[in-house]
Amino acid sequence: MGDKVYSEKQIAIFNAIIELMKNGINPYSIKVSDIAEAAGIGKGTIYDYFNSKEEAISEAILYSVAKEIEYGYSRIKSQDSFKEKFYELLYMIAEKSADNVSTFNMLLSIGEISKLYEFLLDEKYDLSEYVYMANQIIKHILKAGIEEGIISTTESIPYQIIVTNSLIMGFSQYIRQKDLYPHVSLEETIEMCYKAVVKVLN
Repeated sequence: MGDKVYSEKQIAIFNAIIELMKNGINPYSIKVSDIAEAAGIGKGTIYDYFNSKEEAISEAILYSVAKEIEYGYSRIKSQDSFKEKFYELLYMIAEKSADNVSTFNMLLSIGEISKLYEFLLDEKYDLSEYVYMANQIIKHILKAGIEEGIISTTESIPYQIIVTNSLIMGFSQYIRQKDLYPHVSLEETIEMCYKAVVKVLN
């Protein structure tokens, strides 16, 4: 997450908060005592690092966002072709849809992160860094397509990113409402998205 370095105790606090959320506890109702117990530390230790519970939760979410993006980027970079990279991205979004606190796919659907976590202290945290990180993944995938001659360079990079993000948002909506499409498989939907991005950007 940029150049910011966290101590072992801060990371333990972050992991405790994320684990509590994974267990179904609404972030609004998490107590400092819950965090301390899950992290195996005293309540006072939390205030050694954070000014408030809200700050600790906000930092934990953004830390989780960055870790998910870094993990996702490494998976995508391990793929060879444009198609494989694009497929890997959509498969990851599908995987993360089952995770109660996954923020990777929400971040890629630009704008939704602030709606999902309204309690983030917007005046303090600049979410543009995370949008930038997500867009770097998209640029990496598009670069592979350009090098393979699948993606045309006629349109600008911002245009290519907007088109790709629009398809990702559509795919994310499908994932969240799969029950409405009982006759369309995940594989078919990913193939349709791939064909669409190639058709529009070729």
